[in-house]
Amino acid sequence: GRASQTFRGSGGGWGHGYRGRKTGLGPQLMDDAHDDDFWISRIATGSPGRMPAFGQALPIDDIQAIIAYIRDLKP
Repeated sequence: GRASQTFRGSGGGWGHGYRGRKTGLGPQLMDDAHDDDFWISRIATGSPGRMPAFGQALPIDDIQAIIAYIRDLKP
């Protein structure tokens, strides 16, 4: 779906192993306990040396779709 395509298109699958289900260069996202506000901020502003910022490239609807994708990850 759209959320999966947005996640993969923004490089999420590359950085977060097996489409977020395993640790890759970044942490596993499946079963993550952070709230949506954390993820909005992290995706938009990134984390220096760890994750690029996507706030200029992704509209809020796409960021919310990525968060929905993370919440729906199953093994």
